[in-house]
Amino acid sequence: MLHKVLALIDLHNPNNLGLLTENRLEAVTTFLGRYTFIDFMLSNCTNSEIDNIAILCKEKSRSVAKHISRDSIYLKNSKTGFLKILNSETNISNPLFNSDVNNVKENDYILYDNDSEYVIVAPVHFILNIDFNDIIEKHIESNCLCSVVYKVSDDGEMFSNCEKLTIDAIGNVQKFEQITSSDKTKFNVNLGIYIFNREFFNRLIKESSNISEIYSIDDLVKYNAKYKINVNTIEFKKDVYCFNSFEKYFKYSMDILDNPTGFLNYDDALIYTTTHNSRPVLYGSSSYVRSSLIANGCTINGTVKHSILARDVVIEDGASVENCILFSHTVVKSGVHLKNVVCNKRVVFNNPQKLEGSLEAPLYIKEGSII
Repeated sequence: MLHKVLALIDLHNPNNLGLLTENRLEAVTTFLGRYTFIDFMLSNCTNSEIDNIAILCKEKSRSVAKHISRDSIYLKNSKTGFLKILNSETNISNPLFNSDVNNVKENDYILYDNDSEYVIVAPVHFILNIDFNDIIEKHIESNCLCSVVYKVSDDGEMFSNCEKLTIDAIGNVQKFEQITSSDKTKFNVNLGIYIFNREFFNRLIKESSNISEIYSIDDLVKYNAKYKINVNTIEFKKDVYCFNSFEKYFKYSMDILDNPTGFLNYDDALIYTTTHNSRPVLYGSSSYVRSSLIANGCTINGTVKHSILARDVVIEDGASVENCILFSHTVVKSGVHLKNVVCNKRVVFNNPQKLEGSLEAPLYIKEGSII
């Protein structure tokens, strides 16, 4: 059974991708050459037939607006549904109060101008293929006002700096703690996906101003779990990738290249993104390509091994890239050899040279560099 749901995609999460997110949000950072991180959570909404979607944006909203400008891509019912960006305009210069809670509070019409029964709040730094209809049904069965989605794991490296949950015998949250890279025994990863009964969520947002320890939706959940209500937990059993650092971005992108068809168990579920009218990839007679993802518009005359190339990248004859991620409009000229490199947009490698990082510490090249 489909229920009426309002999805809030939360971009206030402090996780970032280091140098890659100096001038852009993680949400709109290139991933796998042709997607951005926000595409995956928006696609989860689309595949779950959720048509009321708002993006809670802390800053740098222009690039988000550009990316979702053709919102009908993500909305199955574009006549009655909506995809909106919400900003906290009065608090934009005050980091403490420029929060997701205040963002919703300033734009509280979003809670009342639709007939949703439930509210889902979800971040973008976890990449997963989730059916929200299944999650909503489990939330309803619990008879709780709020539920948290979690993943059982023993991979402290992947989920470092995330939170783990202590869960009691009947499935309610007892405690939130930080995960460290040294955690090796099984723990319950808080995936930051919260489900609320809408009327309850509306009340929490109103009351948040009166509680000094609440600055975020995360805080709302923790406060209520500690003092007021039972917060239910729902286990998610499929694969999850966590991207909350530059090193993880590189490592897990490389891992996906080794098993691209099994990525996140995407069977019939689609990944939606903004399309571009680029020509197909042009492979010259001297090109050699293995185990790579290459987006439209690229011109390949050199060697590409185990790499990800975004749109309109040029690899000249006599050039090679291996274990690299090259953003759009990068040009690698003859005599240039790159290995374990992450390259931002519009970089030109002019002079014959060899640049090499490591799998643990890839070399980063900033946007617009001419080398």
